[in-house]
Amino acid sequence: MRYTQFDIVDQAITNLLIGFGLALLNVLFCYFVKGAPRVIKVIPRDNQVRWLIFAYMIALIIQLATSPIFRSLLQSVYVEMAWSPFQAAFNVLGVIVLDVIILVVAGVRRGAEVASRGIGELGERASSAVESVGGALGKGGEGQQNDARPADQGEAQAESRKRLDDRLKDY
Repeated sequence: MRYTQFDIVDQAITNLLIGFGLALLNVLFCYFVKGAPRVIKVIPRDNQVRWLIFAYMIALIIQLATSPIFRSLLQSVYVEMAWSPFQAAFNVLGVIVLDVIILVVAGVRRGAEVASRGIGELGERASSAVESVGGALGKGGEGQQNDARPADQGEAQAESRKRLDDRLKDY
């Protein structure tokens, strides 16, 4: 059987999604079961090349072990086994895609936390600047109105009632 260019692309996309899906299942399992280790990951490791080769070898062993299961009437087990290195590479690439997405989301979350702290500090600085400007103005504008107001709340209410009564008498 001859493989066309579209068969190669189909195989690549399928195995990329298989690797991505397995890694996503591992992430979801770790999310719901606290304390479970995230086993399927490639990027956040110390020695990148060694872990990449290790992940590829595991994916290749899984592909070779499952090749006889996925054979069809149109292709033999040998053809399926010949595709296994290619399929394993795209499985690992799918895991890497999910690792990159997780790193980007973590970076965005960290950036949002830093930005919210910065906005909080900016608000505090703005309020202290407004208070210092109000204190520098002193008796002008609001300062005179504040001094004219009675200090006691009861006196303020009594004064407002008196004004209301005077207005009612005029009518």
